[in-house]
Amino acid sequence: MYAGAIAVPLMFGAGAGLDEASVGVLVNTDVFVAGVITLVQSLGVGRLLGARLPLVTGGSFVCVTPMARRWSGH
Repeated sequence: MYAGAIAVPLMFGAGAGLDEASVGVLVNTDVFVAGVITLVQSLGVGRLLGARLPLVTGGSFVCVTPMARRWSGH
């Protein structure tokens, strides 16, 4: 999970031409949010939120394709 969580911001940051400090912020933010969402899914919030199962949440490459098409001019 950790490799998947840091791969997305590393590749996105490199593709967007960000400096190392900005990529570091992206990585830290992604790992933090993945941890918070994992806790919400595992522990649940009220009766409506969370699966209450041992789920691990990470980043996704779903957003990369639309952004790549926009950057390439298609």
